[in-house]
Amino acid sequence: MNTVSLSKAVLEVKAGTAQIIDVREPLEFDSNKLEAAINMPSSVFDVKNLDQYKNKKIVLVCQSGGRANMILQVIKESGFNNVFVADKHMGDIEFDNKKARPTTSTVSWTVDRQFRMTLGMLLVIFLIGYNYFSHYFMLIPIILATGLVFTSIINKCYMRIGISKLPWNRNQECKD
Repeated sequence: MNTVSLSKAVLEVKAGTAQIIDVREPLEFDSNKLEAAINMPSSVFDVKNLDQYKNKKIVLVCQSGGRANMILQVIKESGFNNVFVADKHMGDIEFDNKKARPTTSTVSWTVDRQFRMTLGMLLVIFLIGYNYFSHYFMLIPIILATGLVFTSIINKCYMRIGISKLPWNRNQECKD
């Protein structure tokens, strides 16, 4: 298994022996990021950009692990042996007081949590609207289902990116 502790990786970056590479898209990266990470989006990933890190441990992170594992295979096929996937990803971290750390606080909601709430509320609106007002409310789940299938294919979610740009989410970034 090619996983490594994210907290250990952050310490190794500070010591100069590792580099964390976040493979999420730039808007996702801007919405919340680890100070120690650099952004190399999976959609335009090029192994040539890793040449400067050949002598360091490379730790990949993304929202949930899917893109990081995909990029891991690409990098390994290119001959890199010092590449790992973090054991925790950005979906596992809540940003509290502008610092990335696991927290149980319910005051600060992650973008992922806000996204799930938005989907849930749209489905509640559909159920109420369809049952009590009009059959045109059937468009809501059709649009949601189409959008979810499409975003899984392109591996980018514009609703989530839009939520990350809302005013209350703009300052959610990690700074020590």
